[in-house]
Amino acid sequence: KEPNWQAWAKDFDLIFRVDKRPADEVRRVIAWCQSDDFWLRNILSPRNLRKQFDRLLLAANIVAQQAAEPKSKLVV
Repeated sequence: KEPNWQAWAKDFDLIFRVDKRPADEVRRVIAWCQSDDFWLRNILSPRNLRKQFDRLLLAANIVAQQAAEPKSKLVV
């Protein structure tokens, strides 16, 4: 199905102009949600991206933080 490009443009305008989201943050959240099995199927438009943005940003930050933490060794 062909997206409604005017609606997409309007939603991205709202993300940047009204919500004042930095472009690099939006790119990072889009890249993260498109690599996540659950969010890949649920974020299919800028409208959904905008609606879930705070939740997605938090989840992406948690995953990035966990990946950066050194793995503790289990001592038996």
